[in-house]
Amino acid sequence: MLTLVANNNNLFILLCTLLLLLLLLLPPQDQCFGRSDELGRYHYHQLPLCLLELLGGTMPSRSEWNKLRGTNNATLSSWIAAWPVRGTPSPLLGWGLDGVPIYGPYDETGTLL
Repeated sequence: MLTLVANNNNLFILLCTLLLLLLLLLPPQDQCFGRSDELGRYHYHQLPLCLLELLGGTMPSRSEWNKLRGTNNATLSSWIAAWPVRGTPSPLLGWGLDGVPIYGPYDETGTLL
């Protein structure tokens, strides 16, 4: 029984070490808040500000957004407050794997959702 527990502990330590190494080897987010995963697939962890800007969508100032990114205690309300209350209707940003269109944070009347 003790051998089994020791082996499980060793396996747990090995798995945690491998996970940590994987996380350390993954590239950090770029200036557009995206990164590639271990298979090279680019994806976003936040709204794609560079794409939104390129498509002419309304967005917060980069300085405000970067200030929020640099804090660990930013609340949801502070993230929302960084966006203008009114803007242009959000452009189509992409399609989900299920075929549902993905838009930015403004509805068709330009109201922040």
